Amino acid sequence: MAKRQFTGGGTSRSKKSHVESIAIPDILEPPTTIQLAQSMTHTKQVVEIIPLPAVDGLVDDNATAVHNGQVDADGWEDELHDVIQLESRDGAKAQTKNKKKLMLAGLTRWLAFRESYLEELLCFDGPGTQDIAAKCELHNQATAMRCLDCFGGKLEGWNGQFFERISLAHIGLRVQLGHHSGRCFQNQCGPVRFTVLDVSGTHHVNVDFCRCGESPGGWNECIQLLRVGWYPATTECPRTAFTFDYLNTFHLLTLQGKLNLYDYYKAILRKTDNIGLQKQVYRWNEVSMVVRQWRHLKSVKRAGHGHNPAGIAATKPGACAVECPACPHPGINLPVGWESLPNTERWLYQQVVAMDACFHLKLKARGFQDPELGSGWLYFVGEGSYQEYLAICKDQHEISMCESELNAVNQAYSKGTHDSLSVTGIIGVKCARHCFVLPNGIGDLQKGEQYCNVDYVVLSALKASRITEDQRALPDIGFSYDITCNWYKNFYKRLDDMPEHMQILDGIPTCTMIPKAHIEGHGPKCHTTWSFNFLRGVGRTHSETVEQEWAHIGQVGISTREMGPAARHSVLDDHWSTWNWHKLVDLESHLVKHLAEALLMTGKQKVIAEKFTSTFSPATIEKWRQMVAEWDLDKTKPDPYAEPSASTMMAMIQLKLAEEEVIEAMHGEPQLHDKLTVSAFVRLGLELEERQRALCIKGEGVLRNPLKRATLQEKRNALTRHIHAWSSVQPTYQPVVTSLHGVDSLAESANASPLVHAEDLKLYLPSELAQAQREVGCCSGIIEKEHRFRMAQVEDALEDVHHLRRIYAGLLAKYRINIASTGQKANTRSKMNIRAFNLKITLTIARYHDARRALLVLDSGGEWKTRFQEFKDGDN
Repeated sequence: MAKRQFTGGGTSRSKKSHVESIAIPDILEPPTTIQLAQSMTHTKQVVEIIPLPAVDGLVDDNATAVHNGQVDADGWEDELHDVIQLESRDGAKAQTKNKKKLMLAGLTRWLAFRESYLEELLCFDGPGTQDIAAKCELHNQATAMRCLDCFGGKLEGWNGQFFERISLAHIGLRVQLGHHSGRCFQNQCGPVRFTVLDVSGTHHVNVDFCRCGESPGGWNECIQLLRVGWYPATTECPRTAFTFDYLNTFHLLTLQGKLNLYDYYKAILRKTDNIGLQKQVYRWNEVSMVVRQWRHLKSVKRAGHGHNPAGIAATKPGACAVECPACPHPGINLPVGWESLPNTERWLYQQVVAMDACFHLKLKARGFQDPELGSGWLYFVGEGSYQEYLAICKDQHEISMCESELNAVNQAYSKGTHDSLSVTGIIGVKCARHCFVLPNGIGDLQKGEQYCNVDYVVLSALKASRITEDQRALPDIGFSYDITCNWYKNFYKRLDDMPEHMQILDGIPTCTMIPKAHIEGHGPKCHTTWSFNFLRGVGRTHSETVEQEWAHIGQVGISTREMGPAARHSVLDDHWSTWNWHKLVDLESHLVKHLAEALLMTGKQKVIAEKFTSTFSPATIEKWRQMVAEWDLDKTKPDPYAEPSASTMMAMIQLKLAEEEVIEAMHGEPQLHDKLTVSAFVRLGLELEERQRALCIKGEGVLRNPLKRATLQEKRNALTRHIHAWSSVQPTYQPVVTSLHGVDSLAESANASPLVHAEDLKLYLPSELAQAQREVGCCSGIIEKEHRFRMAQVEDALEDVHHLRRIYAGLLAKYRINIASTGQKANTRSKMNIRAFNLKITLTIARYHDARRALLVLDSGGEWKTRFQEFKDGDN
């Protein structure tokens, strides 16, 4: 270990550093005495430096080149001297473009050294070889500790007026690399002002490379740098290095705080010269390449593939990903013989995967073609095979049969599409219960949310979870997707077009669901068929965890959209590994918490279920159980969970009555009016009644605003004219109206008193007349037609109330969770939206009340009363 002895003033002191219980050799040259005069304390500092040993490694033929130290740049910049220097602006752009190409070429060349770099990272974690480890001078024994903070200190020297920054090279320090204990007599001087970037700042040091042949690492300069914890910027003639602490600190900051590399790089430069008056070291291109390599090596190292006898190249797709240990994995955590279990027990080993698209993680089309360092090894699918499949994929545009208005359904083939984007978003496959991103479970989207992309990524994720390539058996699989009602419809037909090695679902039972929050936006047909609540074996899984991870990764999208395709994959893969790792660490406490909750709620829900069941007869219970059992086996059977659907709607009644009137005309029945038939007259009357209701409800509370008052009066005037036009035809079908008010009583009353508003005018539909007036004062058929319209109206209103209340509950939940307390503007807008939606519910309830009141007049003893109950204030 390096020994520092401080003398001066008759006292001595020791400097403490953080230590780690693992041996590591020192990094300095043979014993040298350096004296630095300090005018303020009049002390002398004596530093005794012990050299760093080195171990076996590769021999680099290029390492024999002599460093002249005249160029302060790395090896790849030497090639730039051959690039034609253009003086024009276009020429400058061409030079920059060529420079980037050379950088990417250097990254590609690095792949040949990847194996040895990974071996050095593994070696750095160990104590090194025992025969060359640093020893204690008193007991001649190998040390069991190493200092993590040694070297890299920032120095200041007194110049007679103030302390000024000085470098380690300025005081004559030389760092001996790649040599065991003792002096190396055949060392070779490294480049002048060798640059080392550390968390403490930028340092210029003098380095000596071992050339005596005794270095176990050979003459390879990169290996000698890696042995001391310095990561070389290039593989040939490096002139810049980054300490492991520098790279690891950024790695932690970006994974935790989503810090981008440029801000970190500039912040470290400012630690050296915050004012910026001195010429700053420019190593942005180098650090960009090194960080990519660092991410890649860390992922391979942590997955254990550095110990693979076949080497890194033998890494299989998805093998570096952190997998969910709680999900079923054949051959790992499933009992022997699980494949032969009956269907009543197989649900215990069912895997539920959730799919969803995120359109925040876009990529600009900038023409970058950077190399993939480990395509398909983590969470993104293998890019080569993925693009080959998309190139031959057929157009799978399908007609939506869902009643929802979700963007994911309506814009499945267009969302996010733009000419300036090469990637519009990603499709992700995750564990629905524990929210782990599955290996090979991420794929880029090029145009909306096309099913060909989704199919390939889903199958890739399931394939990567297998232990062997020939393994066919997988647990029962449940798919959760917000548009599964459309996606799953022709899923197995599309599988016929998939490559043969992707067809892995033969004979595997599958089921599909829609996440619990998303299903509220679907139509009634989806609420039972695709609901988690009515599916056996899924417990209380809601599958909305798939949205949680998007909030975590979405913050990275601002920086990744500017990157090259491969660099973007590397960054996103890195963040997903961290997400999965944190999930893995917290999984124990998470499962214990939910187990305690499940045990508590099991007892409570059992009591509630038994109490509710006791209110029905045993015959009814048995009938329902039989319906549920049949429906579980065959979804074409009657759905026991479906709400009763209205059999007649306003539009259907209107069409049916129009068809009946055509038949009546063919049989020679006369038409009383040449423009309006009886059904059209009644329908227009109901539409006028609806407009009156809207004015009554929406017109409240606006009298203080002159503009709103004027708008309201204009609507009233228009409605009055329409009522007058409709009432002019009314005596034809309802002669009794003439005896009630006279021929023009309605128009005269509207013009005589300005206090009578349009919404207060009586329409005198048959349901508003007394029984005697209906019998003698209305034409044949008008009462029956209003009755049919009213039945459709009350059914429509009740279903609308159910639908609107579900949406309203979702709006309130969104407001409380996402918007409340986020600012006055957002709160005001949300409250206005909720108020407007509540007004729509109030209007629908009023329509239900009026329709039911009319039915009580037209058919007071009908069977409809058992279904359409009175809507009380507490029911809303």
